[in-house]
Amino acid sequence: MLRIIKRVAKFLLGKIGVTTKYFEKDPCVIIWIDGGFCSQIFRYLKGRWFAVRGFKVKYDISWYDKSPLDGLKTERRDFILLKCFPHIELEVSRFPERCRYKFLYGTNIHKTGKKYRGHYDQVQAPLYNFLYDLDDVIANENEYEELAQYLHWEKLHDILGPEARKIEQSIIQDKQRGLKVIGLHVRRGDMSVPQHAYGGKVLTSEYYEYVINKAADKNSVIYIFSNGFDFVESEVIPHIKCKYVMVNKTSEVFEDIFLCSLCSVIIAGQGSLAKIAYSFNTEAERRLIRPILRVNEEENLPKYYAGSRGIVELLTLSENMYEH
Repeated sequence: MLRIIKRVAKFLLGKIGVTTKYFEKDPCVIIWIDGGFCSQIFRYLKGRWFAVRGFKVKYDISWYDKSPLDGLKTERRDFILLKCFPHIELEVSRFPERCRYKFLYGTNIHKTGKKYRGHYDQVQAPLYNFLYDLDDVIANENEYEELAQYLHWEKLHDILGPEARKIEQSIIQDKQRGLKVIGLHVRRGDMSVPQHAYGGKVLTSEYYEYVINKAADKNSVIYIFSNGFDFVESEVIPHIKCKYVMVNKTSEVFEDIFLCSLCSVIIAGQGSLAKIAYSFNTEAERRLIRPILRVNEEENLPKYYAGSRGIVELLTLSENMYEH
């Protein structure tokens, strides 16, 4: 009975939304943003996708006014998009407006996201786009590149702190010495336990041993970006046979992503840091090594690898490379 009542309620709410949308004075698309810096970039660029098609776009960032924490509820997530890219256009939706949009036109109410997934060109405002990622609108890596250029990634250099600038100079000098500069991302924290969004897998020491041996040689230097240096020291560093640098004194996550984007080879752990860093790398022979964590990831991930430069290696994990 309860299931029937819910279905009827959803149907009626959908009908109400269809009716009332024609009376909106200034219809727009509202994009929900939550999560860390990478999620903020993806969600903002999704709004840009709508904006370049003539939609008025606003953003709901109310998640950051409540308890913006990671999956384990231990590490804080702050909204830093405007700090990093102060030039971008970002209009925040007002409380009554976002409540009305979420209630009447939200993808979590009457399945707008499911209805339009794969053919968003048919979307009409008003629309509240809840949680769906950028990969349900962009068609290819070139489209991502066009959207991402609006951010002017290189301007992050201007707001780097003193420790990050030291690492930046170290990376530049290592390249000048002819070393192969590798960026290695080891995300722990909420990724030390299975997360549904990342395939329910936790990467093990065997994964890092495999990718390090695959990418590095004696002429390499590995810059390690991580929020779990205890794990790195015990499970990752023993497998490194070349020079390495622990990037553990930077104060902001955007600094780690920017510095990682300067590396010629980028090895991904879990999360989106390496994916973002690689997509903003400007080298002609850039290289990304990334594990396949979820079903259909081989199909969706290449959309974010802006342009035709570089090599992307998606690794199928053997059973010893992850824990359930």
